[in-house]
Amino acid sequence: MSYNTAEEKAKRKVELAAIIRAHEIADSLPENLAVTVMFNKVSIQAHNLAEVTSTRRLFSVRKWGKVFSENCKWWEFIALEDGVEIQIYACSEAPRGCRLVEKVVTEKRYEPETPIPNVRYVEREVQITKKVWQCGPGAAA
Repeated sequence: MSYNTAEEKAKRKVELAAIIRAHEIADSLPENLAVTVMFNKVSIQAHNLAEVTSTRRLFSVRKWGKVFSENCKWWEFIALEDGVEIQIYACSEAPRGCRLVEKVVTEKRYEPETPIPNVRYVEREVQITKKVWQCGPGAAA
């Protein structure tokens, strides 16, 4: 494999170091955790907030992002340590400070212009009520 520039070579060196660090992190975790390593990402399953908290304590990272996966219906917590993305996922409990709220949103939908299918579709804006997670200072009920 050849590199065109010193910059590309340096970038590849950093990427490889992150991949090696990801494996070192995974090897240092307790054996009872379900851990997956993919490139420079370590993913760990935690099914409730107690498991998330105990897993987060294994890392020196203090700032974790959180996101709710609509497709999987679980929470994910993400942080970066030494160039390695740490993901704790599959938590079914909402984090403290987050609540489910109803929000009216406008969506674009394409509907048939006539009852005959596949003739012509028109774009319509419709308002629907969705349930979304709200986290932060304004989320407390």
